[in-house]
Amino acid sequence: NRVRVSDEVTKRESAAGDTDRNDELNHAGLTRDDQPSIADVPSVGFRIGDYLVEEEIARGGMGIVFRALDLNLNRAVALKVLLAGPFARNEDRIRFRGEAEAAARLDHPGIVPVYEVGDRDGMLYFTMGLIQGSSLSQRVRQSPLDPIQAATIAMQIADAAQYAHGKGVVHRDLKP
Repeated sequence: NRVRVSDEVTKRESAAGDTDRNDELNHAGLTRDDQPSIADVPSVGFRIGDYLVEEEIARGGMGIVFRALDLNLNRAVALKVLLAGPFARNEDRIRFRGEAEAAARLDHPGIVPVYEVGDRDGMLYFTMGLIQGSSLSQRVRQSPLDPIQAATIAMQIADAAQYAHGKGVVHRDLKP
C-alpha cells in the first residue's frame, strides 16, 4: 500500500511570506466579488499542459485530484490542481507548491511519487503516480480486515511515515 502525501508541513518556512489579498486582486484586475466559478475548475476533457483530464478521483478543501492521461508518455497519472485555480490566494499557492516539493523529495515504495509541478494559465498543478484500486476506507466498509492484514497495513503506513519524517516531512492527513 502507498500513502498519498497531502498537506505536509516541512521544516523550512516559505520566504515569500503573506501577501495582502486585496493587493493580489487589484494587481490581477479583480475585486472581492470575483469568485471562481464551476467553469474555472477542470472537468473531464479539460487539458492542463500535457495532461488530459479523464475523471475526478477525489476532492478536498484545497484541491481536486483527477485521473489524467499524460499525452507525452501515454500513461495514466493522478493530476492534482489547486481548487481555486487562478483565483487562489498567494499563501495557498505557496502551500500547494510546498506540498508538491516535499512529496517530490521522497523516494519510498510506500509513498506515491511526484512526477511534475506546473502552472498553466494560473492553474497550479502537480502530477503523481496513479494508484489503482480502492482506498483502505472503502475496503474496510466492505468488511473488516482480519488482524494480520490490519497489522501488516499499519506497519507499511508506519514505515512510510517514518521515512518521510526522517526527510523532514510531517503528514497531517494520511490516506492509505
